Amino acid sequence: MIVHILVYLFLILNKSYSQDSDKFYVSCSQAIIESKQNFGFFQMQFHPNSKTVNISCEMINDTLGTVYLDNDSEEIEELNNDDRYETKYSFKKLITYEGLSDKEVDKFLETVHTCSQGINYWAYGSLKTDHGFLFWDGAEFEAEQFTDGICNCFSTTKCLDELSPTAGFYNDNKLVWTNDSGIFSVKSSRLPLKQIYLGDVGGAAERIKYSIWKLKCTFPLILVKQKFPVDVCGNNKWSVIKQNLFDNDQSTCLTFTANPLHLTIETIRIFSKFIIHGKDFNTQKPTFVVYVNDESQCKESLGKVFECLPTKFVNLQLYLEKSVNYIELCEIQII
Repeated sequence: MIVHILVYLFLILNKSYSQDSDKFYVSCSQAIIESKQNFGFFQMQFHPNSKTVNISCEMINDTLGTVYLDNDSEEIEELNNDDRYETKYSFKKLITYEGLSDKEVDKFLETVHTCSQGINYWAYGSLKTDHGFLFWDGAEFEAEQFTDGICNCFSTTKCLDELSPTAGFYNDNKLVWTNDSGIFSVKSSRLPLKQIYLGDVGGAAERIKYSIWKLKCTFPLILVKQKFPVDVCGNNKWSVIKQNLFDNDQSTCLTFTANPLHLTIETIRIFSKFIIHGKDFNTQKPTFVVYVNDESQCKESLGKVFECLPTKFVNLQLYLEKSVNYIELCEIQII
């Protein structure tokens, strides 16, 4: 355990480290599974020709991992006695993540499950009703008008202390230091924070200190890839793209037109049983053929449940009738 901690601290202090200096990944899921490492900093490129960044990824169990995204506002910033920022929302700070563009952050968010983020926040004599927050999905809230049902206040601190979702600030506008640091009380889908608005710090007795926490997200340790043949200089090659069919949400589905459809399922742990969820299977009557190592065929039972020899990798082929132009797959569930 001590060795693990020391190595991890070394990785954090030396962020230029990567498991493979020549390898770029599109997600922590891919990095952990393909590198066969439990943790580390990996070079990420979220879409072709985009910026490459080193991202910290760590496996926490057989099915999930944790990833942290740094931002440019993690150092404490203090506002005090500045006439420019006396009125509501007069101070505005745009938060950037790893130097990535908005589109690159969007791509990152497509690779993770749930996220959390918080703020270090101290105020002295400043009205918190003059402060606000803009989140990644476009939702904008005043500091005490959060509407996601978690807590009225921007952080969950006082709500948790008082076991009440209606709790507000600590001693708002009093000439004492108050601490409302904590996790943002918003749905995971709104994160990360995009912009912070502050005000009421024009007087000598009005002060705010704040810093924004790293974005912390979980990611799946199951990869589903679509394979399709392409002709390269007269030779038949396989091209591969990742498909998100492991998001624990059967309402989000992907449409496939390839016939036959070739998919691979790769995991960090050994499995022997999985279920394929989709739409209109009863009417479209797709035929599934699943192999382990291209040799042993998995057995199919009712409800598209497949039982295989213990493995970490399977090939799946799906065939549609000629009258069917597409199929919708929603979730691959490892049992």
